[in-house]
Amino acid sequence: MSRWVDVLNRLRRDAGPGSLVAAQSDAAAGVAALLRTHDVVNLHGVAGSGKTYLGWALARATGASQAGSPAKLALLVPRARPRSHAHGVGPWMNADLTDVIIVDNCPETRLGARSVVDDARAHGFRRVVLLTRAAVPDQIVKVSLQLGDGDARAICMALAAHGWSPSMDRTGHFTLWGGIWGDDDTRDAPLVAGTVTDTTITHV
Repeated sequence: MSRWVDVLNRLRRDAGPGSLVAAQSDAAAGVAALLRTHDVVNLHGVAGSGKTYLGWALARATGASQAGSPAKLALLVPRARPRSHAHGVGPWMNADLTDVIIVDNCPETRLGARSVVDDARAHGFRRVVLLTRAAVPDQIVKVSLQLGDGDARAICMALAAHGWSPSMDRTGHFTLWGGIWGDDDTRDAPLVAGTVTDTTITHV
């Protein structure tokens, strides 16, 4: 097993509400709140902002299903799932999202996103959370994940504890996950600081 796969597996194993930084916890609460009244929510944020990790933690806490990509939807059906019960992490922990599928790496086009929603419903899921880098240009509610400086520092420390340091990508963009995805240019780069902004939640 490669180093980055090992790190990724350990991160997924440890994902839970108690391990989210403030911006991720706020975004998770926003997603859970919107799912009370909407069937589709778009969680978006730049690469490396922690959307995937947030999705793992949300699924673990609420019983939602999680697909790493739209192609993996065919492997899942709604079912009761074990839920973690961490304390002191906000009211969204009480949400029952067993009919929800969280789909990572979704297309950012209007038609592409609607196709993912249609596929999810065809497999029995009533509600869908679409994870994308850019906001989907459609009339669906959206939650934007943007890390503050304190959030970035906390995640850097957590990743370092797992033996991985965040880095710059080829374009000079600060990415918390950097070489985890196997980018040879960032695999052994040192920990660096980045420019990040506060969390915002927008309802469109």
